[in-house]
Amino acid sequence: MLAIVNKEKKYSMDFGRYLKKLREKRGLGIRQLSKYSGVSSAYISQIENGDRGTPSPRILQKLAAPLKVRLSELYDAAGYGENIFEEDDDTIASSIKETPQVTNDLIEELKSIIKRANELINPEEGN
Repeated sequence: MLAIVNKEKKYSMDFGRYLKKLREKRGLGIRQLSKYSGVSSAYISQIENGDRGTPSPRILQKLAAPLKVRLSELYDAAGYGENIFEEDDDTIASSIKETPQVTNDLIEELKSIIKRANELINPEEGN
């Protein structure tokens, strides 16, 4: 019998297993991870069971600290690749301009930091 495997489902199950092992290694239950990360326990459970796709970078950011793992490690495990810092400069600027203390100089500095991060991650693409 020929079985057809949905690659996205398989990949999300791989990440789910990875997340569960990491959580258990840290001695955390799903509810504890939920409490520390702000991600719902139902969502964490769905990820671990492969019932949800790979979580967004924003969710991974919330999970990294309570799991005591580098954010880049979660990005790699989730398959986001090396250009995770790549973002539309206008999107970044518009989202941080809403903060009253943010000046145009600070926005330009942040753009520069993101650009430099991409160059460090992908030096061949920096030229």
